[in-house]
Amino acid sequence: MRSAVLLLTLLLAMGGPARADYQAGVEAHARGDFALALEEWSAEAEKGNADAQYNLGQMYRLGQGVAEDMAKAFAWFLRAAEQGLVPAQLNVGVMFGRAIGVPRDDVQAYKWLSLAAAQGDPQAMRTIDFLGKRMTKKQIGDAKFQAATWQPKKETPGG
Repeated sequence: MRSAVLLLTLLLAMGGPARADYQAGVEAHARGDFALALEEWSAEAEKGNADAQYNLGQMYRLGQGVAEDMAKAFAWFLRAAEQGLVPAQLNVGVMFGRAIGVPRDDVQAYKWLSLAAAQGDPQAMRTIDFLGKRMTKKQIGDAKFQAATWQPKKETPGG
């Protein structure tokens, strides 16, 4: 009985149902059921789940079950990036650097790519080198300062 209570406590502490909804989205997406994936991930994304936010960004970027919308893709990637999700930071950096869904901003691009590169993302490392070649020393300095002082945000539901 004691071990059953302990197991139940651990499952509740891990957020079992919320994870299950996210996982249901993963499974639906893998089956090509984009409508269900969108529904599951939208609910989780609004609760602050960075992985769900990133996945919604990908769905809008690729037009999977929704109209392709780079501005919406960027918005979802940014929410996930602000929480520290490396692939989202890479996408935000690339989108700022290429003016995809957002006006071009090399300082912001460099900042987000720096954050992803610092966590070992090889594409971010390569892209930041290329980006730095078109920036002034002041712009690079500003971006490095922003990256050095950046702190991840933890979203609250509705976030």
